Amino acid sequence: MNTFLLLVYLVGSVVALLSWYKLTTPFRLAALFIVVTFLFDLMARYIRFEFHYNMWVYHIYNLLLIPIFYFIFRLMLNLKGWRTWLEVVFFSLFTWAILNSLFFQSIWEMPSYVVIPFNLMVIFCSLLVLRKMLDEPIQIHLLKQSQFWFCTAVLLYQSCSFFYWTIYNFLGGESSMLLLKLNLAMCILYYTTLTYSVWLNKKENMTANAR
Repeated sequence: MNTFLLLVYLVGSVVALLSWYKLTTPFRLAALFIVVTFLFDLMARYIRFEFHYNMWVYHIYNLLLIPIFYFIFRLMLNLKGWRTWLEVVFFSLFTWAILNSLFFQSIWEMPSYVVIPFNLMVIFCSLLVLRKMLDEPIQIHLLKQSQFWFCTAVLLYQSCSFFYWTIYNFLGGESSMLLLKLNLAMCILYYTTLTYSVWLNKKENMTANAR
């Protein structure tokens, strides 16, 4: 299943790069997220194979992830009333990620104390975007909109991730094989759906530009 996930990352990265110039700005960032995830996964696998300890990779990965998602949701929401809130929350989380690495979970540990608030933050932002889509409907069916698939993927995966890392912390940094497999399966579904949303956004943008 790990190999299949790597294949999903690869396909997603290829789709992201080939679609880059035909994407809207939020989905260019989503495409960047897929490519960054693929590269960091390869790095983590190699470092674990060579040196056994690769947790520091995830500390750096989190520091990249937070600003990427900040700009994605800022552009998707595009609501003045929420901009200050987003800036405060994302900046606080970024600061917490640094403090966590320095004082709480060292670079030799999984930064799960950062992952959980990140889960909650993007879940809430996804719900806000979905609510905005319902409040401001357009003629295109909801299931044919790239934002819907992006936010649905984020909402479902991050909810499962929150559940997984909460149990991980509760068990003192351990996890059952069942939960690991479930998390891996959700990763595969997550990145497959994100890739689909990127491809769909390319089609939307091409159609809009052709009018």
